Amino acid sequence: MKLLSEERKGFEHIFKVQVEYDFLSQKVSEKLISLTKKVHIHGFRLGKVPFSLLQKKYGNSILSEVIENVLSDSSKKILERKKIPNVIDIRCEIISSIRQKPLLFNVYVHTFPDFNTDCLYKKEILQPEVSLNNNHVNIVIQNILNEHALWNIVERAISLNDLVTIEHTCFSNDKKVIDSLSSKNLEFLVGKNKTPLDIDSSVIGMSAGEEKLILTKVLDKNSDHYDQLLKVNISIKIVKEKKLPDINSDFMEKINFQGDSKDFSNTIRKSLLEQINVSSYRKIKLQIFDLLDDSINIKLPLHLLQEEIMRLKKKSMVENLSDKYQDFLEEEANRSVKLSLIFQQIVKQENFQIDKDSVIKKIGKYFGGDVDTLDLKNHILKNKKELEKIRLILLEEKVIDFIKSFLKISNKKEDFFDFIGISTESKNVID
Repeated sequence: MKLLSEERKGFEHIFKVQVEYDFLSQKVSEKLISLTKKVHIHGFRLGKVPFSLLQKKYGNSILSEVIENVLSDSSKKILERKKIPNVIDIRCEIISSIRQKPLLFNVYVHTFPDFNTDCLYKKEILQPEVSLNNNHVNIVIQNILNEHALWNIVERAISLNDLVTIEHTCFSNDKKVIDSLSSKNLEFLVGKNKTPLDIDSSVIGMSAGEEKLILTKVLDKNSDHYDQLLKVNISIKIVKEKKLPDINSDFMEKINFQGDSKDFSNTIRKSLLEQINVSSYRKIKLQIFDLLDDSINIKLPLHLLQEEIMRLKKKSMVENLSDKYQDFLEEEANRSVKLSLIFQQIVKQENFQIDKDSVIKKIGKYFGGDVDTLDLKNHILKNKKELEKIRLILLEEKVIDFIKSFLKISNKKEDFFDFIGISTESKNVID
């Protein structure tokens, strides 16, 4: 190998390399000679195949293999000789490959700039401050009970939150039936105003079998009669009321709850606290990612970005991408690749290590000691890919904690329901 030239463009080193044809020819001959002892060709005894025949049959494929090995070996030698730090990508490009002439190629070595965490010193991030009280726990329990409630038919006057089925006929001002606003079986929850007509308050106090003619407003904005006052004949067919389940052993079994019904409230509380911790960590992590992303501006290797874009496309399962979504994927790929490289540098600089005991402890935290999860737990312990995923999660946590140690952290109060993602409607369930 002969190094003809060296050039640097930003964080990319370009080496022009020459390898004499005689060297390539010698390597090809050595491989062909080795083949004579192994290859079987009809009409010749083992080891007696003419060299010229082997050269004609296998010469081109062996030459390609030799060139590939030369490119790889040359790249390694250049790295050893030049001692280039922070290498993130190496690729080779053949300039000239002509028989009887030297092989010419370029070796491109892409490096990442030195990353110093000093640039993040005293940068501010916001630590979510979320309180959890008994009312929050009760609301969540009420939501769970509502999800598993039964609707029983009742013979009484309609009240708020009943589920009713009606038949109604809507008339225009010229007394014609408006089919689009009429129905033989309209089911709705009283008090939620989710019907095309403003009939919620009109059915309160009526019972199954009763009929009434009312004057009401059209609420459906898509209707040609929107906001008009029209006559509607209402006939009540069915009235149902919600029956919440009792918190007992049968209910626990139905929702696959592990534990005694007496522990239900405490278990929900622990689960909510865990959700708060997970969401808090995620918010802090995203803020740190933003700081890291803004700390370095560098043009990344194209093929690394393309690989990440392909991964994101596959994950999104979207076939025909709009230009806007394509731009979004490219931005996400750039951010993802850059953050990955920064994390790798910090891990290397700080010599962070994750031992097997830490991985096993993390798996134990995920799955606990439940009999139903032991098979999955053992499967992960035997699966190298899954173990590597958990090791990377632990490394990420180490890097996040390390960066947090020199940031300025300010508390920010957050509403529990907004933070956990419970809707306003759910909040009001037991008000």
